[in-house]
Amino acid sequence: MPQYFKSPGKVFYVAPSDNPDCMCSDCNFMKLNSLEKIYNCLKDETNEIILDTELSEKAHKPIQRMLEISENLGL
Repeated sequence: MPQYFKSPGKVFYVAPSDNPDCMCSDCNFMKLNSLEKIYNCLKDETNEIILDTELSEKAHKPIQRMLEISENLGL
């Protein structure tokens, strides 16, 4: 069962996308993350993912956008 079904009162806000054909901002895989899973990864230093520089630079843009959206919403 996906993690988000365990919190029926949780509200997910879908970030707007520059591409109407892409639902990356409403990703079912991202919804499987939880604070507990993130905490355990950081604590145990497990599940390390190593990206090459080019891909890492491309990944920075959507992460920065999410942070800007959160800041604009006062979250």
